[in-house]
Amino acid sequence: MINHYYTHPPKLYKRLAKDSQVHSVYQMEKSIVGMCVNTHMSLEDLQTVSDHACRKFKVQLAEIVLVNSPGQPFGWADHKIYLNIAWHGDNLSVLLHELAHWIHDCKDLRGEDHGPLFMRIYIDLLDAYKLMPRACMVVLCETYGVEIYKGEWI
Repeated sequence: MINHYYTHPPKLYKRLAKDSQVHSVYQMEKSIVGMCVNTHMSLEDLQTVSDHACRKFKVQLAEIVLVNSPGQPFGWADHKIYLNIAWHGDNLSVLLHELAHWIHDCKDLRGEDHGPLFMRIYIDLLDAYKLMPRACMVVLCETYGVEIYKGEWI
């Protein structure tokens, strides 16, 4: 069943205190206007992408919930990913960012929330869903000093 709009989402997943790449990652994302922040997808389409990505990475499916609240941007809790339409969250770029967190968390990968392992997953998603080619993201990461995990894949 596809979920509905919430005006006040529950307390979302608490991020780690240490997240040394977070500002660089956000700056990099903001610099890419082509990340489609002004596009909108239906809840059904967002859920379809989420289900596909979760199956591809062999993690538990997450229910997509659209929130309309100026106070809480995005996050995940209780097997749900919350995307805030008040913050233009109903688009592919935000979904893929939050899915990268979800997959990272489901696989119980140690590391920072926006660290090299997260970036590897995020880049794989951006490339797989044709939002940003892997080669472009690698160059952008080098430009912004964002590390990407380059070891054996999980």
